[in-house]
Amino acid sequence: MSQQRTVGQMWEDMALPRLAYAFKLSVGPAKVLIAFLAVSLICAGGMAMDMCSHSVTVSPNRKVPRGLFGGDSSAFIQGTELASYLQYPEHTKWFIQANQGKYQGQGVFSTLWHFWTSRFNDTTVIVFKSLFKFEAPPPNNGIASAGVVYQIWLNLKLCFYSLVWALRFHTTYSILFLTYSFVVLCATGGAICRCAALEFAGNEKPGVFEAFEFVRERFRSLISAPLIPSLFMGIFSLILVAIGLIVNIPWAGEFILAILLAVLLSIGFVLTLLLAISIAGTGLMFPAIAYEGTSALDAIGRAICYVLSKPIWMVFYLLVQSLLGTFFYLVMRGLLFAVLWVTYHSIQLGVWQPETGPGKLERIWAEPSLFSLLGSPAAPAGGPEHLAGAMIGLLMLAITALIAAMAVSFIFSSMTIIYALMRRKVDQTPVEKIWVHLES
Repeated sequence: MSQQRTVGQMWEDMALPRLAYAFKLSVGPAKVLIAFLAVSLICAGGMAMDMCSHSVTVSPNRKVPRGLFGGDSSAFIQGTELASYLQYPEHTKWFIQANQGKYQGQGVFSTLWHFWTSRFNDTTVIVFKSLFKFEAPPPNNGIASAGVVYQIWLNLKLCFYSLVWALRFHTTYSILFLTYSFVVLCATGGAICRCAALEFAGNEKPGVFEAFEFVRERFRSLISAPLIPSLFMGIFSLILVAIGLIVNIPWAGEFILAILLAVLLSIGFVLTLLLAISIAGTGLMFPAIAYEGTSALDAIGRAICYVLSKPIWMVFYLLVQSLLGTFFYLVMRGLLFAVLWVTYHSIQLGVWQPETGPGKLERIWAEPSLFSLLGSPAAPAGGPEHLAGAMIGLLMLAITALIAAMAVSFIFSSMTIIYALMRRKVDQTPVEKIWVHLES
């Protein structure tokens, strides 16, 4: 009997059925719509800023691919200052000085969009091949023995480097865009987490307007919760940078560094600890506000407390949700591809095909593939085909945004479930207990 209770308690602690409930939460219409609006707003903001600024230097020796979205994303990056930075960071300034003004540049957002799309598609190919062929895909980056995990990590690292490039060489643009995206994502996280918390706690399904009302009431807390730890880390980083500037002083700089090194190592330790806790606990801050209706400081305190109190369980829950999220993404992408493929080839059966050259369907709609849902069609024959191709391209772009929206919805829904489980372990608070706004 005791052994049965032990097994039952372990199963209850693992909470696998509760974690899998994130599938149902993430596909809720309200949450998907909120995430889709967020993705659309971020993309629209980036496109609007690109229309005002073409500051990314492009080599005049390369041909810029046609169109803003779709086509060969890798080709869009070649011959740009971003490609130069990723290959030879020390030569980037020379590349800009040598090519600036010789050819019309391109926008920072479109450059990052194509680069991240290329890296994301590459990661998708790696995952699909490793899962369904049971082998690591052949390396495409010159690393002969690179494993699946390493190649995924390399793609993430390249995306981080591209963000560093944007902040370093297009600082004003990047700060404005990242601030705008930060505000949109904070509001989105609060709205989705509130919907997920109410549904997970008591099977109540709030609407979009109710979620937006919660965001309006708690907007300051939603913004402050992830911002406060970042400010503290920024302060400690500035201290280290200031000491680095002092080191440049002849003769005295090196002695100052030697004298203060012990203190600087302590600051570095605190900075590393804050970074680790923030990375692990940031995802719990929005659910804390959604569940408790609390302030930013209380949400930060709860997130840090739960992570430090039960770090093993936190890591376990994150790993399980990462595996479930990967499966969820692959299923959703495969399902959408199946719908597009069946529709495309069914229509193609009725479209007349010329003996040579692409047919009308190929000229206005590129055949979708599992790893490239948004491709560039063959050259349209006239104005009507141009317009039809643009309309179909916008629809394919909306489908791509829908995939991203479901991924965003899954992430916030998963973190809401993890918060409820961590709260139950640390504070013994039932999952069903949630703050409800009472009308006066």
